[in-house]
Amino acid sequence: MPGPQQARSGAGGKVPICKILHEAVFMRKLVSERIKKLREEIAEISEANRTQMHRRDGGAAADHERRLQRLQEILDELMTLTDWKKP
Repeated sequence: MPGPQQARSGAGGKVPICKILHEAVFMRKLVSERIKKLREEIAEISEANRTQMHRRDGGAAADHERRLQRLQEILDELMTLTDWKKP
């Protein structure tokens, strides 16, 4: 049985708890940074939607469709980033 400062790895070896905690904190930071970037991108898309709302040229609909598609991609990514939190 592993000691209080170690945990078993998948291959039967022992991994120090501090390493596991370090990796968990590191991953949490990466996820937080990615979520922050996605939020910034959502704000940019929202601003583009607001400023481009009254355009009547032929490219307006295509631009809007691309922004909607990107918002869906961001939503999908956010769901996968936060999916690990589910019990």
